Amino acid sequence: MPRELERADTVSFLIEQWGTLGQLLDTLTDDEWAAESVLPGWSVHDIVSHVVGTELLLLGSDLPTVDFDVRELEYVRNDLAGINERWVQHFRDKSPTEMRMLFAETMDRRAEALKAMTIEEWYAPTIGPAGPTEYGKFMLMRLFDCWVHELDIRDSVDKPGDESGPRAEAAFGTIVNSLGYIVGRRAHAPEGSVVEFDFTGPIEFTTYVGVQEKARVLDKAPEEKPTTIVRISSSLFVRLACGRVDPEQVWDDVELLRDQGLGAAIIRNLNYVP
Repeated sequence: MPRELERADTVSFLIEQWGTLGQLLDTLTDDEWAAESVLPGWSVHDIVSHVVGTELLLLGSDLPTVDFDVRELEYVRNDLAGINERWVQHFRDKSPTEMRMLFAETMDRRAEALKAMTIEEWYAPTIGPAGPTEYGKFMLMRLFDCWVHELDIRDSVDKPGDESGPRAEAAFGTIVNSLGYIVGRRAHAPEGSVVEFDFTGPIEFTTYVGVQEKARVLDKAPEEKPTTIVRISSSLFVRLACGRVDPEQVWDDVELLRDQGLGAAIIRNLNYVP
């Protein structure tokens, strides 16, 4: 894919994602805004505060100060969570109407900023949640984060949405890119293993991870038979990867073929998203 097209797609998907999230927020009642979310310690309102706060940081806003140490909260377990929590606390007193307006205004500003960036700025080095990266790759992570938080809100208020299409596939692709890490470093697949992942929908495709010195996603189907086959919906997979569901509660929704021990180790170690 040409670099300019890659940039244009990411920007387009991000703007589309913000629009979809904004439309969802417009449907929420005040009770749904205040509802406990699937994220420990956070309401639906707090999820929106986190999304808005992150984009405000990218616009150059200063991190807000709060009158207590957020690291004292049980669910704040690292520095990144502490940054997120400061935005959550900062916006706690705003009404749903105020948050909707702030969300729309912030995302409009971010969209204009992204569209105005040069190619050099897009590929410039920066610091993302996982460390040094390129700005464009960081924006792909922003797409993933905003998409996942849309799912979080929908799950919290029982308002399912469409989890398929190019935007969802681009966001889901960030997990696919991490499959080598999941299979090799977390599940400890032995040397020579081949793992087949069959995603059954709403995003449907098959991909493979091979372990030869290092586990990596393969460019094509290998000639040898897979060591294990993991057949799972993309919906459940993303929720496992983000720690939203307990793997021990979803075995009926996962099909493991061939080496079931390795397959089970992969499912149990999917939660890698901080």
